[in-house]
Amino acid sequence: MQKYVMTFDNGKVQGVHCEALGLIGEAKIERASTVEFDETKQVWVASIKKKYAHKKPSTFSHKERAMCIEWEINYLNERSA
Repeated sequence: MQKYVMTFDNGKVQGVHCEALGLIGEAKIERASTVEFDETKQVWVASIKKKYAHKKPSTFSHKERAMCIEWEINYLNERSA
């Protein structure tokens, strides 16, 4: 049996963490953020989509991708806390 975790906000599902989405019916999947390399500045940039941004700043850049991913996770987890 596969386990899954669902996160809620005001009665709406905000996150589903599993591989078998068929368990909940039709799903709409949308990324809340991106981490991409900026070739001009030579840094990684984490950006939170406007509709998921709960505070400023909603972008973060660093020479290490891992730092951007850590910032992204912390930012999004603050929203759900």
